[in-house]
Amino acid sequence: DINISTSRVTNLKAAKGFQENLILFSENGQFVLKGGDVLTPKTISISPVTNFSVDSDVDPIALGAYIYFPFTRSGFTGFREFSINASTDVYDSTEITEHVPRYIPKDIIAFTGTTSEDTLAVVTDSERDTIYVYHYFYSGPKKLLSSWFKVKIQGEIRGCNFIKSDLHIVSVLNNETHISTLSFSSGETDENVDFNTHLDMRFYHKFTSASNTLTIPYTPSDDTIDIYTTNGEKLQGSNTGNVFTFNTQVPQNTEVWGGIPYTMKYTFSELVFKDSAGNNKTPSNSSRLMLKNGTIFYSDTSSFKVNVTPKGRNTSVNEYSSNQVGNTLNTYYAEDGAFRFPIFANAEDTTITLEDSSVFPVKVTSAEFEALVKPRSKRIG
Repeated sequence: DINISTSRVTNLKAAKGFQENLILFSENGQFVLKGGDVLTPKTISISPVTNFSVDSDVDPIALGAYIYFPFTRSGFTGFREFSINASTDVYDSTEITEHVPRYIPKDIIAFTGTTSEDTLAVVTDSERDTIYVYHYFYSGPKKLLSSWFKVKIQGEIRGCNFIKSDLHIVSVLNNETHISTLSFSSGETDENVDFNTHLDMRFYHKFTSASNTLTIPYTPSDDTIDIYTTNGEKLQGSNTGNVFTFNTQVPQNTEVWGGIPYTMKYTFSELVFKDSAGNNKTPSNSSRLMLKNGTIFYSDTSSFKVNVTPKGRNTSVNEYSSNQVGNTLNTYYAEDGAFRFPIFANAEDTTITLEDSSVFPVKVTSAEFEALVKPRSKRIG
């Protein structure tokens, strides 16, 4: 046994092996346990290294060269990325929720991650149908991506855990317990086709004989099930409980994908004008940024909408759909290109959202905006 020498009341809550050391976590500090070349009662020592608050109800997780742990702030949850500088042997922690301080509720029930996709997943007790996801990307020592988003599903999530690139979710829907898989691998396609049919609680079925009904392998909470063939054709009909009835008979050997449709949404961050300040550029409040038009560049995409909502005005909806010859409603045709849409509003008071309710992939590669900058004053120095 060994005691920790500290001036504060310290109750150790968790321990994680980290780069040949054992990191100990209390509610208000972090410690490192070392033992020299051989760990014995004479060589063991514990030293305080940092003093960051920790949510003691959730175990930290070690991913790659970092340890991630949550903390509570004003009724919400924040997360920190704990690391050690290899050259100075100094421990430090960087907050990864600094740009979304009021996004994640505080009552976490599940926290997991994977190095295969550089991804963390969080589930809270107050939103049992929602998975908060953190995706990051490092290029050498520099972090190029640090993004949060959330995924809503039908049912109550009881737990989740990553196995390689797949997040396995245990949930309850209509008193039925399900194990579902959410894949984070990029570029996945269904067998013998070049796209995925994006549906929740998705299932596959091949008709061994002609039929006008299909038994769904679970009981949906409503009648929103959609059925698509492997080439992207939507089969018309509706479900009552777990039985889907088609308007016309489905031929033998037809392969279909079915599931619950959902809407994908992405809201652009506020566009900010940066003015020169010495050798760098910093955000400037001395100029008014008026957005004229925007352009979204896409690849292998069938359709999407861009909603532009200026403050105090109605939302304008700009729709893109593939214009290939022979394209019909609810059938998958994809192409590459650019979609230009009008804005004509002040950047500070405008919300721009991209959304899509179809089951077909949307791949946005980049976006650019045309703007007028009206200076109110001039920066000197």
